[in-house]
Amino acid sequence: MTTQGLMHSFKPGLNQSVTAFNQAWLNRTARFKLFMVIAMALSVLHLAGCGFHLRGMGNVGQVTFSTVMLVNDSAMRADVRQALRAQLASSGVKVVEKLNEADIAIEFVPTAYRVTRTATSGLGDTSSELLRMDQGFSVSQGDALVVSGVASTYRDRQIDNAAILAANRELTNIQRQMAETLARQVIDRVNRAMLKQAKTQSSAPVVAPNITPAAPQSVQP
Repeated sequence: MTTQGLMHSFKPGLNQSVTAFNQAWLNRTARFKLFMVIAMALSVLHLAGCGFHLRGMGNVGQVTFSTVMLVNDSAMRADVRQALRAQLASSGVKVVEKLNEADIAIEFVPTAYRVTRTATSGLGDTSSELLRMDQGFSVSQGDALVVSGVASTYRDRQIDNAAILAANRELTNIQRQMAETLARQVIDRVNRAMLKQAKTQSSAPVVAPNITPAAPQSVQP
């Protein structure tokens, strides 16, 4: 049989194979597109949920205080202080300067910032480092301590020593993100403590006053 005859005899099977391959490819493409649509939808929902939570609103959708006094906030890093004030403003909380005008007072200690080298290049330069930022705070309402703690965040940074300017810009951006994270943590923990305190006060049993009944008076005939 000639080569042309062989090709003619194989042509129906070849066409079927090509058709099956194309159909499988179309099915795979359709499944991939469907997967991407679902993944994007889930991502949008996740980000929306995270945005709601990370603003420090708790589970009720709003903060439980409307005015706050920031005590010793000059001890904070400038980027942390700026992020905190911006997030308080976006939550509708007013920062006041007098204690008698504030629902609560938040006192801060100096922000701790540490850098730990985790890897070096062949020339001995730092190629990877771990960044850590901590912010201590305490919250009071009147003379009562509501909550105290430390907000912390970590970042792992890879350094390209061949592009120092880009690496420095990246560091500034990372520090800004860390500052925003600390601010969100502080607001969230304060709000949760206030919610817990309000819940405890509302569930406290009401005790009736102990009233001693008056002795009956005798009636003279």
